[in-house]
Amino acid sequence: MIKQILLSIILFIPFTTLLFCSSELHGTGNIKNDTSIILDSATFFKESDATIHAIAFNHKNQLYVGGKNKVYSIDKENNIKTYATLTDTTHKTIIWGMAFDSNGNLFIAAHDRVVRIDTLGIPQNLIQEDFGGPCGVSDVRIDSANNLYIAYDNIIARYDTALNKKNRCEWK
Repeated sequence: MIKQILLSIILFIPFTTLLFCSSELHGTGNIKNDTSIILDSATFFKESDATIHAIAFNHKNQLYVGGKNKVYSIDKENNIKTYATLTDTTHKTIIWGMAFDSNGNLFIAAHDRVVRIDTLGIPQNLIQEDFGGPCGVSDVRIDSANNLYIAYDNIIARYDTALNKKNRCEWK
């Protein structure tokens, strides 16, 4: 198990460095082909010790990045603004994953909790528990019916819009 974790870390660090420390990030997949975002802002993140762990695009194709406990928005002119700050009472908070729902709310996988940031930029802890695994809750996705899916340890859990939990699948 420890070998798998170390291998994951070793493989993840060069990819993250390559992705976020290069001067350009070109769009593929969900990003429109004509959109090219220049991230010379990597200097900002390096100097402010704001390590990036997650990215998400809203319905207007604006880039949001998440790090330790802050979410930043980066517009097409590369202006960086702090969008929200998560209060960190446990000192475990690391933003591992982010996704927008169809209403423009941003959902965040932040180790020991899932946070929703509304369209005004106000964070609210939705789910907080001692999630298993080395990273706690490490990813979050929203389906077309606004159901929330989170990944932690070896579990994918589904929460309906009333936040009723049902483990979707579990690997042993």
